[in-house]
Amino acid sequence: MRKNYFYLIIPLALFAISFASALALSSRGDFVLKQLASTLNVSSDAPPQKLSEEELVSMVKPAVVRIMVRAEVEASIPLFRVSFKDFTVKTVPNQKSIKISTPIDISGSGFVVNPDGYILTNAHVVSDMTIKKKILAPFILLAINYDLSSFSKEDAKNLEKKTEQEGLEFGKRILDYAVEESSFTFKTKKIVVLNPTSLGTTREKILNEGFTAEVVSVNDNFYKDDKDVAILKIAEKNLPSLRLGSGDKLSVGGQVYVFGFPSNAELNNNNLLESTFTKGLVNAFKNSQNTDFKIFQTDAKISTGSSGGPLFDTDGQVAGLVTFKTSSENQSNGDNFAFAVPAEIAKTVLSNSFIINDDGIYGAHLKAGLLLLRDKHCKDAITEFELAKSVNKKFGVARYVDPYIEKCNVLISSGLSIDSKWDEFMVKVRSLGMLAWALFAAGIFLVVILGIGITILLKRLKKDN
Repeated sequence: MRKNYFYLIIPLALFAISFASALALSSRGDFVLKQLASTLNVSSDAPPQKLSEEELVSMVKPAVVRIMVRAEVEASIPLFRVSFKDFTVKTVPNQKSIKISTPIDISGSGFVVNPDGYILTNAHVVSDMTIKKKILAPFILLAINYDLSSFSKEDAKNLEKKTEQEGLEFGKRILDYAVEESSFTFKTKKIVVLNPTSLGTTREKILNEGFTAEVVSVNDNFYKDDKDVAILKIAEKNLPSLRLGSGDKLSVGGQVYVFGFPSNAELNNNNLLESTFTKGLVNAFKNSQNTDFKIFQTDAKISTGSSGGPLFDTDGQVAGLVTFKTSSENQSNGDNFAFAVPAEIAKTVLSNSFIINDDGIYGAHLKAGLLLLRDKHCKDAITEFELAKSVNKKFGVARYVDPYIEKCNVLISSGLSIDSKWDEFMVKVRSLGMLAWALFAAGIFLVVILGIGITILLKRLKKDN
């Protein structure tokens, strides 16, 4: 009897030794075991994946808009003098004011923060103060040059002793004085958010096909406190929208992305509606003028027209609003930096205006579809992509979503889409590889041999008994 049990143990031992040896000899042993565990639905927690740059562009671009301001202004400007010796500014008595009438055109960027048509941009893009500054700038410069031309060497040395901050404060006083002493009549002023799907071939036609915007909130003191934020409203619904994140996650050396409409990227009128995507690093955090918050400095490329566009972190969150760039003088010296106010400033402005920041259905369904596509659940992904496309057609989301639908259709037609438990099982089995199949076949062969051996032994035992 002991001999018969010995015969029963031998095949079992051979099977165990053979299978263990095969796994030990295979450099993919661990991989095979993991794949088998996965096939048997033994899952592990994985951290959420970040959006790729391509996916981030698809998520953001439909919500980024171009803003055009056009005004016709009459102004009456008195003759005034400035003195850098005692930092004073005053009008020249018994002199007639200069009367002018001038057209003003301003271009900027913005982005939707609520699907009901609410748009964030910079205050300096839409503020009346910007227009007044543009009109007064040549007169202020003339007064400054007139004063400096009479400086002696001693006067120049005394001026050099003044701090940069003192110079900046005096510049603001000059501007405030000139604005207060002058008068402005806005014969017309129109703020337009360009229609992203306009087919206009001229600037005028594109402008006429845009959406008229009203100003909900604007900080006219942006040049004093750096809180360069404004809110616009257009009469459109169900728009692609972006959720504000936090600037606290940014760090020096971290990568950021900028979206906007830089004017120096325009080749012709056909490019007026195509926003630009650039990236760079956070170079520094600078104090605002009142030192109550930090301004981000980045080397991402921007130019006039980029103002008001969103600045994103690598998590795909709006971390700030692009607001201005280094001066032309600094750029000629090799400096080319952009600056952005943190998203927290914009959140406060929205809250004060009782506006809820909502990313709407576009972002939610597009992101859900992208995650499903990554896992090759293509039928469900297509459903999400179609829901994402159901937003306002004027904002042209189809060209960003359709490529992903096409990818899904290719996977479905090639049999690689995973839309059922059977599809999932077959894909995982196919992913095991030739070595795993060889091990699996060897195991099956050993099991068959083992079964035959056990059957024979059991018959012998029964016969002996």
